[in-house]
Amino acid sequence: MLEGAERTVAILSSASGAERVARHVLHDLPERPGLRCLIVAPASAAHAGALEGLSARGDVEVAWIDADFNCLRIVVDEREGLVVHPVPDNGNPHNGRDFALHTTNPALVKDQALLSQVLFSQGRKGAVEPRERAGTDEETDGTPS
Repeated sequence: MLEGAERTVAILSSASGAERVARHVLHDLPERPGLRCLIVAPASAAHAGALEGLSARGDVEVAWIDADFNCLRIVVDEREGLVVHPVPDNGNPHNGRDFALHTTNPALVKDQALLSQVLFSQGRKGAVEPRERAGTDEETDGTPS
């Protein structure tokens, strides 16, 4: 899927998906002129460490958000998408019976691409300042914002 990318790969990383994302992007995403990889990931120390090596590639951009997804989502060139639900949980990226949905359905792919674009545009770019709990306001008493 990544090998055939020509313009854009958009990835929404799941709660512990950064290790998987880093491994697949580094090994499977071709370096070709005009190809961009946009990654949206939860702002955590674990994600920052796993995705750190990708910043050396000029074609990869990461946006950090304060939310964790249960599923990993990948959209390639707005023509095909993959949603992966780790089973039994997302705690160990090397073990489980993951469920995945691959689609070329234009409506499903375009919606996933739009979700990726919106979240990427709203995410924080550059070095991550990990927060202890997603969705909390550290400036106040730590209650959900």
